[in-house]
Amino acid sequence: MSIIVFFWWMSGILSIGVCFWAIVAQSGWLSLLSAVLFMPIAYYFGGAENAFQLIGWLPLLPLVMATVFFRKKRRSKSDM
Repeated sequence: MSIIVFFWWMSGILSIGVCFWAIVAQSGWLSLLSAVLFMPIAYYFGGAENAFQLIGWLPLLPLVMATVFFRKKRRSKSDM
């Protein structure tokens, strides 16, 4: 197995794990990290000429989650 393929798979696995951890902890920073870790996979599938091209849009989910978590945290601080 090539080292590049190994890192590609590890970025995907880590992205899913960090995304799950971000949901449990409701952390915006972990959501951003998950989106960054998923970028190589999104870039690869973004060049596809079929339905796999939609995988390139998946990093938007953690970015939206990060926005929600940051706004929720800011709103809870302003209520105090």
